[in-house]
Amino acid sequence: MIDLNEIFTIDLYLQKYEEIKDDENFTIKEIAPANDGVRRFMYQYIEDNQNHSNEIEYYALLNWFDTFYTQHEQKYRRLMSLNKLDDDGINAKAKLDNLYELAEKNRLRIQELENIVTGAEKLNE
Repeated sequence: MIDLNEIFTIDLYLQKYEEIKDDENFTIKEIAPANDGVRRFMYQYIEDNQNHSNEIEYYALLNWFDTFYTQHEQKYRRLMSLNKLDDDGINAKAKLDNLYELAEKNRLRIQELENIVTGAEKLNE
């Protein structure tokens, strides 16, 4: 059962999303961070399914930066400074360049989604 008053942090975001992903009436909305700066979220009842999809994509991209991008950038930079290849034998510089290209595409998409999501929120106020 979904508790609309439940507040959870970014580390539970994907788990909570899994609970509602098939329910077109709910989404997850970011709220003000905790005093220690930890990002917080809560469920939100929605009526606009397109806005729901945009929010899911938006938070998935933010999570990508917080997890995959951060981990892999550090790994590739470390391998570059040690002049070593990645586990699959590919040059770390090439992988880092590809990661940066993907990050730039994702950053632009986040900006687009922020405009869409923010505009939709203003309409609902």
